[in-house]
Amino acid sequence: RNLPFSNDRKRAVYYSGRHQVRLLDLDTFKSTLLLEDELWGFNDSLPRFSPDDRFLAFTAYRNFEQDILIYDFTAKKTVNITSSGVTETQPFWSPDGRFLFFCADRLRPRFPRGRNDPDLYRLPLLPGVTHFRSREYHKLFQPGDPQKAAGTKKKKKPVQVRIDFKDLRHRWEPLSPVIGRQENPIVI
Repeated sequence: RNLPFSNDRKRAVYYSGRHQVRLLDLDTFKSTLLLEDELWGFNDSLPRFSPDDRFLAFTAYRNFEQDILIYDFTAKKTVNITSSGVTETQPFWSPDGRFLFFCADRLRPRFPRGRNDPDLYRLPLLPGVTHFRSREYHKLFQPGDPQKAAGTKKKKKPVQVRIDFKDLRHRWEPLSPVIGRQENPIVI
């Protein structure tokens, strides 16, 4: 179940049973065991490849609550990036690879009554990663052609995701209003 493709469309990942995350080679259709964890087999979030296909974000259960984990295909290791005692779910990478978006209700655990009012959060993967609108504002008032002032179009560099795992839990940024439910983040 939950079969997302990598961005280069050469691999797919899926959950098998209650404990396995498997990797599928789309050229040979060979399935290999990527890792085993406590998935439970229901209410799973869709696993998501990072924009550069180096990492996989997925959820697993810890003490009846879902945590977001990152699997590094290069280092072949898994890191729990939330581990807060409440459910964090539905991870979604930003297209530029600088942020991970997800849902959480930081005030109440999901167990035993279910999720109440989850909110959307943004997690900067490197400390101090922000885009200041003031930089764009000042470009509007430079003399000359506005296109040239903003810069000529450059060849788009391939995205490279970098993660500083130190103190990730302290970088959460709330994105949604305090009242109501916000779920299923999608970043375009």
